[in-house]
Amino acid sequence: MAGLITALILLPLAGALFVSLSRPSSARAVAVGFTALSAIVAFLLWRNFDSAAAGLQLVERHEWIPSIGAEYLVGIDGLSLLLVVLTSLVFPFALLAQRMERGACALLLVMQAALYGTFTAQNFLLWFLFYEMSLIPGFLLIKIWGGENRDRAATKFFLYTFLGSVAMLLSFLGIYFSKGSFDFAKLTELARTGPLLGGKLGWIAFAGIFLGLAVKVPLFPFHTWLPDAYETAPVGVSMVLTGSAFPARDPGARPMAPRPRGLLYCVSVTRRLGGVRLEADGGLPLHQSSGVLHARLVRGKRRRHEAGR
Repeated sequence: MAGLITALILLPLAGALFVSLSRPSSARAVAVGFTALSAIVAFLLWRNFDSAAAGLQLVERHEWIPSIGAEYLVGIDGLSLLLVVLTSLVFPFALLAQRMERGACALLLVMQAALYGTFTAQNFLLWFLFYEMSLIPGFLLIKIWGGENRDRAATKFFLYTFLGSVAMLLSFLGIYFSKGSFDFAKLTELARTGPLLGGKLGWIAFAGIFLGLAVKVPLFPFHTWLPDAYETAPVGVSMVLTGSAFPARDPGARPMAPRPRGLLYCVSVTRRLGGVRLEADGGLPLHQSSGVLHARLVRGKRRRHEAGR
């Protein structure tokens, strides 16, 4: 079915507009209704996805900025489909986790649309714009509706992720000027025949992408923004950061390195295995999984809430 992915991205944006125009008392109900509609579209994607076929499916390709070869190119494979479904499940619970003002509900819907775009974008420029679009609502939700020390937490969240984004953007611009494409599939094919960038430029580009992902994942010692953001954010926002926004930062989800890609995959696998070991033996590695960290922070919030009754 043509246009399903675009409909999935636009639906939460339309919901944010309706929430902004609705009465404050009914804003959360309207937001939950639009997340339910998004879940139905995600279910249609699931029904139309052929699990026996390889490669991208339900691809939508339109010219966007022809002068630089940028396209509106979205599609899903098995991994991105699971992330889309996961996002559709997380957001209704995030909205129902606590009472939210009209502005917070609208910002959550904008973040949902941006995450759908992040998981389905198939070129770097589009992915980068959608991902950065998801950070703006997160910053505002922490800054305005966060708990104690929200100004400090929001500032760290913005600065760390912004600097990481700049490093990635400069690296991919270098690759674009060398190969003339932002397309993930085309860059992957070119990488099979040799390095996308040769010599020192290749290592510089790799270092920029690695630094950007190390901040966004995050990895030690670039992780200090994460505990502050999770602890300060409202419960629903913290759920979204863990359940949906965190997979968007996972370097194992996309082959994004111009030279030694295996290192990025090793980082991703190490982080995942670290989470499994944490659950198995109760250890606490420096790169502890965000799910465990989030669970501890939510328990702490619940205890403080109960103590204040």
